[in-house]
Amino acid sequence: DVKKLVETAPQASTPVKGHEERTVKPHVTVYEIDDRVVVELEMPGVEKDKIDVTVERDRLSVAGWRKQEETDGEVLHQERPQGCYRRSFVLGETIDSSSITAVYENGVLKLTLTKSEASKPKRIGIS
Repeated sequence: DVKKLVETAPQASTPVKGHEERTVKPHVTVYEIDDRVVVELEMPGVEKDKIDVTVERDRLSVAGWRKQEETDGEVLHQERPQGCYRRSFVLGETIDSSSITAVYENGVLKLTLTKSEASKPKRIGIS
């Protein structure tokens, strides 16, 4: 169930792949459809090959890197985040961590988590 997907706090000073810039916590939407849980993370400007999605034991981690864009002039104001995007979630027992899929499109990383067979309701026949 979606409530079992618990987020863990990102480490604000933890760099990704040697980068020492600030950590950006991407906005996330989590919803449930039938036997799946979908997690969508907003990561605008991050290139697909700069995103890592890992599962270790019961922890789903997402990290991405968006570098500073080069400009010819002095930056006077900037609201688009740059640096290390990072979110981490603890997976409940209802999620089959071996069947997670990821699609990145238009700055949104969409992770689909399938519920485990053991967590699905089963109909018991009466004899």
